[in-house]
Amino acid sequence: LGLIDTTDRSSASRTGAELRYVWDIAPTQRLTAGAEYVTNRVSHYDWNDGTEDFSVGSPFHSLSAYAQIESRFSRRVAVTAGASYDRASNSTGRLTPRAAVIVKASGSSTLKLLYGQGFRSPSVYELDYETAGFPRAEGLEAETIRTLELVWEQKVTPSMLVTASVFDESVSDLVRLVIIAPDQVQFQNRSEVRSRGFALQVDGRRNSGIWSYASYSWQRATELDERMVNSPLSLAKAGLSTPTSRRVYGGLELEYEGSRLTYAGNDTNDRLLTNLNLGGTLRGPFGASIAVRNLFGVAYGTPGGAEHRQDILEQDGRTFLLSLKWTGR
Repeated sequence: LGLIDTTDRSSASRTGAELRYVWDIAPTQRLTAGAEYVTNRVSHYDWNDGTEDFSVGSPFHSLSAYAQIESRFSRRVAVTAGASYDRASNSTGRLTPRAAVIVKASGSSTLKLLYGQGFRSPSVYELDYETAGFPRAEGLEAETIRTLELVWEQKVTPSMLVTASVFDESVSDLVRLVIIAPDQVQFQNRSEVRSRGFALQVDGRRNSGIWSYASYSWQRATELDERMVNSPLSLAKAGLSTPTSRRVYGGLELEYEGSRLTYAGNDTNDRLLTNLNLGGTLRGPFGASIAVRNLFGVAYGTPGGAEHRQDILEQDGRTFLLSLKWTGR
């Protein structure tokens, strides 16, 4: 097979300003309102297909306005409600509400009910990218998400906090690469996603400054009522670290991830990665640190996309990142 030399490059430059007003209406009520304006002076995606240069994108601006009110009905119950309106010059406006009810059940436990909506507008790449095997998207709309979460926080000891939550999330008009013909893919609003699950986390911080944590989350994500591609069922993390204020500091982290479904209907292998961070002061204002990801060089892969020839993409093995630091006065 012959090789084609292709290049991709994106450029962006933005400037913005925000105005915020906070009004304490009463000792138990606070109103926050504001607006933000952003102008994207440069927003381009450039590529070369091996024979010709292409460029898409143009400047655009966006305006957002928001308001939020926080009310405390008693020493134990507080409610927050708000909404924002966002409009960009290259898309339609969106109104997104959010709300939270917080109940202080006791001196060591808190219950939270959280609801929110949000959206993501298509990127320049998703809107305008086009090649022979990649027709330009038509009528692409913003993705929208709705989340509902119930959270319980329990302080078991002065140095240990346990957090448990259950959640329900739904995404509409998800932008996906869709195979529309042999060797042809296109961005389309094709998917409806639903994710339900729970999470549990334990955080510990000793008086010495040593921090430890362990977390586990389980979710069942479906796309058009089928198991979602590239979404693991289980995730777990555990770690231990020392304060970075010490002359020598370090941290160790374990990451577990369950299998993911691929586009071809296969499953990736479960993986357990170990990450290590070490650092310290060399002399005076000079310091250094080294981060090692995948310490034991575990071989693993993640699902490829609709545009890839490979069903599973092999990931990096052991990687090192060395940093030098100088602290001026």
